[in-house]
Amino acid sequence: FTKPDFKYNFDALKKANTVGGDCRAVNLTKESCAHLMPEVWSGQERNWWEAEDEHYIDPPEGNGIIGLVGYYVPRFTADRDSSLVTYAGLEGEDNRQKLAETVRSEKSFMQPMPLRQTS
Repeated sequence: FTKPDFKYNFDALKKANTVGGDCRAVNLTKESCAHLMPEVWSGQERNWWEAEDEHYIDPPEGNGIIGLVGYYVPRFTADRDSSLVTYAGLEGEDNRQKLAETVRSEKSFMQPMPLRQTS
């Protein structure tokens, strides 16, 4: 089984169609072959329209799940470095290393400060 170097392997779906749906006919150490792509996010419309036009996929349907990729900075991280709260503190080569060092491990980015007890 080959792992594609990209996220949406439409070629694997096309291959399954060209071999009549029998991926056993494919050398999976050299090529990908698949029958299902369970998740396709917006931004791939052109690819799935082309695949539909070429008749190697059925039209995609929503599965009811709403996905969201988001960016957030925990307060304890922002307290340590307030430049991370806007894109200006993240953009450019000068900030690239700083960001990499900040998020390089869960401990550096996700370790909260101790909670204060209130009475």
